[in-house]
Amino acid sequence: MHLLPARTKSIGLLAALFACLWASLCTAHEVRSAVGDFTLTEDALSLSIRLNAEAILAGVDLEAVEDTNDSPVVADYDQLRALSDAELAAQFRDAWPSLAQGFTLRAGGTVLTPDLQNIEVIAEPNAELPRDTLVTLSAALPETANTVQIGWQPSFGSLVLRQEAATEDAFTGMIAPGDLSPEIPVAGGFQETALENFTRYLISGFDHIIPKGLDHILFVLGLFFF
Repeated sequence: MHLLPARTKSIGLLAALFACLWASLCTAHEVRSAVGDFTLTEDALSLSIRLNAEAILAGVDLEAVEDTNDSPVVADYDQLRALSDAELAAQFRDAWPSLAQGFTLRAGGTVLTPDLQNIEVIAEPNAELPRDTLVTLSAALPETANTVQIGWQPSFGSLVLRQEAATEDAFTGMIAPGDLSPEIPVAGGFQETALENFTRYLISGFDHIIPKGLDHILFVLGLFFF
């Protein structure tokens, strides 16, 4: 019987670790941030959010999990994933009266009521990947509105928010679960100090990596040692 050299054993062990990590990452249903694009006029706010409709409808807590398979309602989530694009859009529209309560839009001290304008489920040919759904909302602004804030409930997860405007100082930022955006001027000209911007992204990045991104860290370490 031949004993393998320690170096060969180490390489084999690291290769096995790499394979396990790679497999877990490739098959994971990883939670992603939603992306919202908005425009402002003197009398209206329009917001289009690209999100995971199945997770929201099933009640997956996207703040608490990094993989939908870890949610206690994963069975409900998988049933929604099995629906056709048209069926999923219909389910979201039917549930909108209750879902709307999770969206927060404010103009100064006034709470705005979001109106559902359109739902587009984006076809995903790979059944192993989550579908995106584009939800378009609008809200009328009061005449006295100078600023707006946008956010949603914590269980909907984090939100990348981008203002569609022709100015260099249009708002772009990551909104943590349950938080509201800074006050964004209706007339344009959003200003944020470098320290405020750095702090906001630092907190968001730290939360994503520790403790939620441990699998990413292990994967990179596995590559390094391999």
